[in-house]
Amino acid sequence: MPLELTRKAPEELCPDAVIYSETPPKENVRRGFFVRRLDIPLPEGDDLCGRYLNGLEEARLHRRGRIAMALPKNADVPHVRAALRAASIFLRSYDASVYLSVRSGLTPEGPAYGSLRDYIAERYTGVEPGGGIFERRFYRSAPDMAPTAPPDGSGFFVGVAPEERDDAVVYSAPSVRPTVLAMSEKAKAARILSDAGLQDMLDKLDAGFSQTLMALIDKSGRTDPEIYKRANVDRKLFSKIRSNPAYRPSKTTALAFAVALKLDLEATRDLLSRAGYSLTHASRGDIIVEYFITRGNYDIFEINETLFAFDQPLLGGAS
Repeated sequence: MPLELTRKAPEELCPDAVIYSETPPKENVRRGFFVRRLDIPLPEGDDLCGRYLNGLEEARLHRRGRIAMALPKNADVPHVRAALRAASIFLRSYDASVYLSVRSGLTPEGPAYGSLRDYIAERYTGVEPGGGIFERRFYRSAPDMAPTAPPDGSGFFVGVAPEERDDAVVYSAPSVRPTVLAMSEKAKAARILSDAGLQDMLDKLDAGFSQTLMALIDKSGRTDPEIYKRANVDRKLFSKIRSNPAYRPSKTTALAFAVALKLDLEATRDLLSRAGYSLTHASRGDIIVEYFITRGNYDIFEINETLFAFDQPLLGGAS
């Protein structure tokens, strides 16, 4: 993705250029990539943002497309946000990859995330919808026995729709993977569709993710580059999505476009569903994105800063 936060050291990112806010290691100066050290002492706020922006501009003048920004070890949240703001301003005008190397300073315990921690605590379930891939429900040791609770707590359903679980026959043991052995005739019949009925359903399929996204961009009145840059998505990936109606993006990319388009929660859920995803309170990352959307904050770089602090996947995408 065009802008990424990472806990890796700059030299691990294979950059063309590194912007240091502290004295760079001597061995890095000899590595052959462009090294720029910001003037010390570092200012604060807009002045700090401007200092980072000047470093990025200088790296661009040296024709460097992969730029790492090494933040100081004691960088606090305002410092990280100033660097993020500089990178976001830079990327509005240029196609490049910028990596913010944040070795410390961003943690969920920080005072900047107090209300968000409460929001997550009230909603986080830790369980996927429907119990996830495996759901602890009933156990049968033979087809003619009534379902009972598993004696050893190891009974699971695998690959059975929720409405069919009462009819499924499941065997499970601690040493083997749970396996569906049989299903009642009633459950089987419910899953069979006539050829005509299936074709009718296929004819009525909703528009896919790509088609829906393009329609939303047209409706927004913004240009394609404006949207994919705001989504932290690179041009090549956007071109793939636009040219392939059947393209299925990652969930983080789909969410990034919802943020870039400033969709409300209902519209966000609809766009995600076109790619086969849903918002869930089993994911802290989903709850964080929901938190920002419900508050009308669509700054993807601030959202990513928060996701990074909570060790969640960042929004955006690259080819």
